[in-house]
Amino acid sequence: MRQTNHNGRVNAKTGKAYSRKHNDRQYDVTKADNIDPSMVPKNIIIHYDRDNNPIYIDSTDENRTSIDTHEHELYQELFGESLSAQHRRNEAARHPERNKSIDDLLDGKNTCPEETIFQIGSVDDGSPPPLFLLQIFEEYQSRVKSLYGDNIHFLDAVLHLDEAVPHLHIRKVWTYEGKDGLDISQNKALEQMGFIRPDPDKEQSKWNNAKITFSEWERNLKLELCEKHQIKVEKDPKTPGKSTMTKEEAIALKLKENNIEIRKELMAAEKKLEAVNADLVSEEEKTKAITDKNIFGMEKKIVMTPDEFRRWQRSAETKEHNEALKQEIKDKERDLEKREYNLDKREWDLKEREDSVDDQLKKLNAYRKKLERKEENLQSEVSARVKSGIEAALPSKIKERQTFIDRKEEELDAREKKLNSVEQHQYEVQVHLQALSKRLDKREKDLAEEVKRSVAETIKDAFRDFFTQFKANFIRLFKGSKQESVISVIREMPIDSAAAGRLFSYGFTSVRGLTVGDVLDRAESEDIREALHEAGAGYRQIRESDVDAVRDGLSKGADIEEIITVVAEQASERIVQHRSR
Repeated sequence: MRQTNHNGRVNAKTGKAYSRKHNDRQYDVTKADNIDPSMVPKNIIIHYDRDNNPIYIDSTDENRTSIDTHEHELYQELFGESLSAQHRRNEAARHPERNKSIDDLLDGKNTCPEETIFQIGSVDDGSPPPLFLLQIFEEYQSRVKSLYGDNIHFLDAVLHLDEAVPHLHIRKVWTYEGKDGLDISQNKALEQMGFIRPDPDKEQSKWNNAKITFSEWERNLKLELCEKHQIKVEKDPKTPGKSTMTKEEAIALKLKENNIEIRKELMAAEKKLEAVNADLVSEEEKTKAITDKNIFGMEKKIVMTPDEFRRWQRSAETKEHNEALKQEIKDKERDLEKREYNLDKREWDLKEREDSVDDQLKKLNAYRKKLERKEENLQSEVSARVKSGIEAALPSKIKERQTFIDRKEEELDAREKKLNSVEQHQYEVQVHLQALSKRLDKREKDLAEEVKRSVAETIKDAFRDFFTQFKANFIRLFKGSKQESVISVIREMPIDSAAAGRLFSYGFTSVRGLTVGDVLDRAESEDIREALHEAGAGYRQIRESDVDAVRDGLSKGADIEEIITVVAEQASERIVQHRSR
């Protein structure tokens, strides 16, 4: 079997880019004799994103994205930026007619995708299972992506199983990083990839370019993958067909074939001559064996039978015939040498003609570049002359108006700059005021909290003093049973939400659900602790027994200042003893 790769961009007959509808069968396949309609749904369709990642498409889905639409969207994604930049340059140069669309890129001879038909085997030689072919291509695509993913962008690939031999249609585009982004060029892409001409010393031509080197690398990679999957294929490349040759190459090939035929005839004649010479040698040996003199030097009569005479006669005739044949062969050799010389001369002439054509092509390219430069210079000169002519033809009033407009534009530019400066200053002031406002808000919040705490402490102290005095006076002045009953009822009343909120603002937390008596006892305990602390006892050293001692003293009618002083001294002495230990 043989693995084949056919690359192309445009149809040789129509001169147009290959149709994108053929690969995913976006047409009536019943009219094609080489396609089995029942196998069309089994074709495998692969789309690629801008990073060369494959996306497998369901070929049975009637609403799937077509290759035509996919390539249009991918071209827009890849080359939209550089195309827009080129449009801006063309419009600045007053040549909007040079603008190209995405469709122009897809259909242009130099910017359309390159399509490769990859196949292993044939109808006569057979072919491997289709999945092997697909697996080889996937490994090939992965290798190319890892090495040259920035310069070769795969667009799509389709494995056709609906024809006689399974094969792949692979479409890709050659890209390089230009000044405006990603752009299309096979030569610049190959240059960035590091591929050079087979013969760097010669000028670039159809038969000496970097694409030939890349194709050889690509072919060897696919041969390596075939060998990896144990698929035996021929390694020697097939001689290119005449349809792909130039006229000079076809003539050179014909001369080479004629030269080979002549050499074969010459070798056959040489073999025949060697056989004749061998026969002549044997006849000469026989002649030498027959002597016509005796030992005394006298002539001796040779006697032979009729059969011997006839054999001798035939031998003489054969010798004459061989001599004539030998001479004929020598003449033919001279003729063949002359023809070979003429063929070599014609081949040399053809080579010189090819070199001459290359030189002429090189001169034509140089002349074309020269004309392009001349055209650009002429365009610049014409633009300058048109501009100067228009200026000269303008009336004085129009010129004055133009001067007035220019002056106004300058004034407006100056005002715009001043407004921009003022706007920038206002923005900076606004930023400063916002920062200052945030600091003031924070300061106001801190002051509010501080005032709240101060008010709470003040109210707490006032409430404590008032409640203490009120309680003392109430107990001292009112000793009746009714008052005691009222006080006991009040003490048993629970604290509601409103009262709990008010008490919380005075520093009493977690009082909801407690009774008035509990809160009063808690407030009394806090008052006693603060009184002991003010008398010299530390908060950490005041015990519940000290609070209870103060309460007992007060219940027995002791003076509050005296009992506070005594208990505080006891707590302080206890602290001193503890520290001394």
